Parts: sequence; structure tokens; C-alpha cells
Amino acid sequence: DNCDGSADEGTGGSPLDIVFAVDYSGSMTGVILSLQQATSTWATKYAQRQDIRIALVGIPDPNINHDRLVSVMMNFGTPGQFATELARWTSASGGGQEPSLDAIYMVSLSSNPLSLAWRAGANRALVVYTDEMPQSYGTTGEQQAWDAAVPSGLRVFLFSSDSSWFRWSPRPLGLPDALLGAELDKVIE
Repeated sequence: DNCDGSADEGTGGSPLDIVFAVDYSGSMTGVILSLQQATSTWATKYAQRQDIRIALVGIPDPNINHDRLVSVMMNFGTPGQFATELARWTSASGGGQEPSLDAIYMVSLSSNPLSLAWRAGANRALVVYTDEMPQSYGTTGEQQAWDAAVPSGLRVFLFSSDSSWFRWSPRPLGLPDALLGAELDKVIE
């Protein structure tokens, strides 16, 4: 049962694969700590749900030598495994160049350049956390990312404090942990 009073109706009986793309630059430390707290509670709530799997993507890669790169930090696993992996991020210390548009584009592509272990027939969602404007360090423009995401059926949820994300219905960062947990519930609904 989730925040609207109906029993987990959002997945329509199909499995749900969720990719979290998290900006790992230094300015995100407070947000990541809040996300860890909210995710710990959220992961416990959904721990027994075999139909939900989660992957974690760093934007940029937490290794400063890989700045500007989109990297899979954890391929799909259980909500508990995701919370454990995210808890390892003790402070945000990645570079300052966040390839958020590249992440949206790459997660959307049917060619699967990140080698994500999507399940056949699963509903797909991408949750992006960044405090920056839309950025690309490849050749991805905002229109190209949009054109890849929309027809792919990927549901994109964006949390950002930057108002430059015109197309993506951004939600503000800095939500209290309780509200952030409720926003995470909306991804499943």
C-alpha cells in the first residue's frame, strides 16, 4: 500500500526496473546524504517486492579520473542492495562536469550502451538527481535526450534545484527526507 491508499497499482502487474542516475559532484553531498536516509526507509518498505529491481549510475563517475563519464555503479539488484551500495557513497567527491543528458540518452537507447540488465517486459523508469543545468560531454543535446526517452517508454523523474530543465518536470532538491520518501513512492505508483 502506498501514499495514495491503493495497493501498489502502478506497476500494472509487470516488473519494474528503475535506474537512479545520481550527480556525484561535491555540491551534491547534502542531497546524497538525504537520499541515503530516504532510500534506506524506502528500500526496507519494498524489500520483499520481487518485481522491483534498481540500478545505480554515477553522473559523473565517482572516480575523479573518469570525470564527464556516465558509469554503472551497480547493475540491477534488490532495493536493499541499492540502499547498501548508495550508503557506500560517504561524500560526493566526483568531478564538476555532470553528464546528465548523456545519462538520460544512454539509459533510453535500445542498443543499451551501459549494458544494463533490463528484464524483458519490465516497466522502465529513470530517476535523475542533479543540482546542475542539463549537461552533455558527448554529443547529446537536450532535444536528442528527449527524443530518445519519450518513444522508449522510459518514465523519467527528475530532481534538480536548477530551473533550466524545461522539458523534464523537475522536482526541487532539498526535500525533507519524509517528503523525498513519498516522492520515491510516486516512482512505483
